[in-house]
Amino acid sequence: MSAPWFDNYIASFDIGSSAVKAVLVTPDARMHLAHTVSYRSLPVDSEQDAEDWWLAFCEVLQNWWAQGVLPSSVAAITFSGQMQCLLPLDGQGSALRQAVLHTDARAGEQALRITQELGADEIHRVTRNPFSATSVLPKLLHLREHEPEVWARTARVLVGAKDFIALRLTGRAVTDPTTAATTGMFDIERETWSHDWLIALGLKPVLPELLTAHARVGAVSPQAAALTGLHAGCPVLCGFGDAAATTLGAEHWCGMDGGEIEAFHVDRETLVELFLADFQRRAVAVGPARVVDHHVKPAVVLHGCRHQGLHVV
Repeated sequence: MSAPWFDNYIASFDIGSSAVKAVLVTPDARMHLAHTVSYRSLPVDSEQDAEDWWLAFCEVLQNWWAQGVLPSSVAAITFSGQMQCLLPLDGQGSALRQAVLHTDARAGEQALRITQELGADEIHRVTRNPFSATSVLPKLLHLREHEPEVWARTARVLVGAKDFIALRLTGRAVTDPTTAATTGMFDIERETWSHDWLIALGLKPVLPELLTAHARVGAVSPQAAALTGLHAGCPVLCGFGDAAATTLGAEHWCGMDGGEIEAFHVDRETLVELFLADFQRRAVAVGPARVVDHHVKPAVVLHGCRHQGLHVV
């Protein structure tokens, strides 16, 4: 299949748990050359090599170039991706170990201690999200206590898979409010990290910078351009977590006002049932998140927390 010729694609990537899925989108919202690259290996013990994310991302790009897409035709890059990860980085931005995924629950003892120290009601008041051993905050304590050598070298952590690709492209460590909301340490009302909790728990300041989903992280660096074939200077946007992206995508696909969408929490792998006027009943699996980034689209109904334009049922 030959590539259609446009000069301003948006390259959209989902950095998922088993593969990178990507598509080129034109300004009139037409999609072209959707492509999926599975990772070299599946997660083992709820851990994954972040290098697999990067290699799959690069393979998608090589597929596009081989089909005749010009790097200069990519006007911007954006993402969604799996959330609730923990990936420690050294001072140069290199991963110090494999990423601990959202399914990892080894930090049960740490989660209990945090709950006892901060209080379950206070945690929920601040985060408005579930808190458990799978949250990133107890994972940080677990890392410090069980891998002190890695913790000593940790200068920054990432909490979402997409953010590793953005870091590789731009050199900047960031995340979005939706992804941050699944960590157990994001203050919903103040839209910032709960830094006082980190201080109380004796954790050093290693959290990434917060940006809105549509914010520009930076531009593809010359070094990243040489590795990927992308043109240096191509804008890289922050994007947001996969669960929120799925929900908003379903909303747009169905042509509905966000207020007409209801979501119901069904254990850890949330099942969102969409009851839509003029449409048959459909179901969309959207993962563990409870928050949609209000900077992207307000007034979406989800079971979880109120984030300004987000209404709770």
